[in-house]
This record gives sequence, structure tokens and C-alpha cells, in this order.
Amino acid sequence: MANSLKVGGKLQAALARISAVKNISMKVGILNSATNSETGELIAPYAAANEFGALVKVEARKSQVHFKQAADGSVGNRFVSREKSNFVQDVTIPAHNIIIPARPFFRNTIKAESDKWAANLTKKLAEQPVSKESVRDALQMLGGVMVADIQNTIIEGNFVPISNGTWATKKRKGIANPEKPLVETGSMENALSFEIMDGSK
Repeated sequence: MANSLKVGGKLQAALARISAVKNISMKVGILNSATNSETGELIAPYAAANEFGALVKVEARKSQVHFKQAADGSVGNRFVSREKSNFVQDVTIPAHNIIIPARPFFRNTIKAESDKWAANLTKKLAEQPVSKESVRDALQMLGGVMVADIQNTIIEGNFVPISNGTWATKKRKGIANPEKPLVETGSMENALSFEIMDGSK
């Protein structure tokens, strides 16, 4: 599991006490093996780039642009889709950089929900005597809540807006709510999971 972040405050204190007594801990993050449902690319690097921001260097490449040629032979100056085109021009796209601004869905959720998570964990542990099984049950509950909260931040969080070009691409693909920065295929939300580790094994 990759791209996990440490929590602080009350939740960290509660987890530390559990670990000291029962040697159990938990990670919440993006599954290492999770891939995008459309492209097959790994999700973890993409998630990290969005969480912390990134500079992507794109090498120069050859491409084609499509236009509509009128009956009189004139060619419009607006791009059209491949299906509507009857005039193609080869172009070279120069090397350039793409700046991905930080959209910290992990850290924002931790900041907003950490005290609630600590309260939920404390309440769950108080329901029965502390044992290996009760601690595991409590962490199972907590992991599910944390994943759901992070997923909600991805979908509803207030982040740096996407570029006009990205919006247009998502709109063309038929993505619902194309203005949402971190939502497209649903792959990143679905890649979130948690792992309970028993140090006694």
C-alpha cells in the first residue's frame, strides 16, 4: 500500500496505545497494484502527484490536427474531431511542462476528520474488554470510516480548479460534473483501502 500519511493528535495517541498493548497497527492509502480502469496506469503515482503537486516534463512529439475543408477548397481555422474532418495536417508539438497543482485530499481529510476518528475509535474500544479481537474489530470499523471520508473529500472537496483544456476534454468524454478536479473514472476513489497489521505474526 502506497501514499499513506501519518495522523496526529488524539487519533495518533489512541493508535499508539493500541499498538503498545496489542501490537496492532493500520495503514490507509492507495493500493500499490490499483490501476486506472480506462488506461491501465498505476493509480498511486497519480494520487501522489495530485496530493503534493508535480511538474511533468513532456517530450516533443509528432501529431495531427483535423480541420474541415469547404467545397471551395478553403480550410477553417478551428479544430474539429477526427470523424468530422476531411483535412489533416501533420504538426510537431514542442517539449513542454505540465504543472499539476497540489490538491491534498489526504491531508485535508485528516485535518477535518481526525478528531472524529479518534472519538469513534475510543467509543468502539469502550464497548468491550480490550483484546486482540476487539482491537481488530475497532480498527476494521475505523478503516472503513476513514476510507469513506477520504473518498468524499475526493468527490466533494474544494480544490484548485482544473484548466479549461482539462474541462473540455472531460466534457467531450461525457464525464459527469467535469469541473470536479479529482473525479473522472472513479478509479482513484476505488483504489483507497486500509490494511491492519498484526505485529505478533
